[in-house]
Amino acid sequence: MALDIGIEAIGENGDPLERDLTSSLKYAHYSFLMKYLETFTNATGVNIEPYDDARVCGKQLDLLKSCLSQALSDISKKPDEWDEYVGYEIKPRKNIYERIRRREFLHEIRKTLELISRARSDGRTLFFFGD
Repeated sequence: MALDIGIEAIGENGDPLERDLTSSLKYAHYSFLMKYLETFTNATGVNIEPYDDARVCGKQLDLLKSCLSQALSDISKKPDEWDEYVGYEIKPRKNIYERIRRREFLHEIRKTLELISRARSDGRTLFFFGD
């Protein structure tokens, strides 16, 4: 499961994202980012999650950039790889973890920050395309 991020497409080609620059966050990435995105959601009412679409525009982009910049700083301090808790299995009862590779995660966050900057400077909407 992934959360694809891009500038919302204008037109009727059926694709909600402009594909010249996109970012894709894996579920483990999203799990790590939940505390940062919660700050954004509490301030804006916009819920970014992998199961549904979300649109972020205008001044909301500034807050999202701030939240993700803090996440970027924290990710930079993590080890090269780590296991991130993503949920639990009921039978047999056990916690589920997914491996995150710091370099890959940083790359996706930097692309997302670039998308935020583009959307803000062009007066466009950042689109989160959930599964």
